[in-house]
Amino acid sequence: MIGSEITKIRKNLLMVQEHFSQLIGATPSAISRWETGNLRPSAYFESLLLVLKKAQENDIDIGIKAAQVAAEDGYVKALYTILKAAFEASHG
Repeated sequence: MIGSEITKIRKNLLMVQEHFSQLIGATPSAISRWETGNLRPSAYFESLLLVLKKAQENDIDIGIKAAQVAAEDGYVKALYTILKAAFEASHG
């Protein structure tokens, strides 16, 4: 996955790097280095990023939903919302 794809995933979730890092459990500096191409995400984070991308492809409003959940209930619940949407899209 290239940096511009990671940036697009983050921006589609309406998040700055700091909030996105909290959502997925990475450091803000890692997010920055991934987006600039100075570092590749580990296999774990790459898999998670692919799931986030899939969720966005299947629900264009997932960014708005995740932002609302994050504001009200925190990033763990927001990540659950995104992963649930991706699972439901995959399992029809």
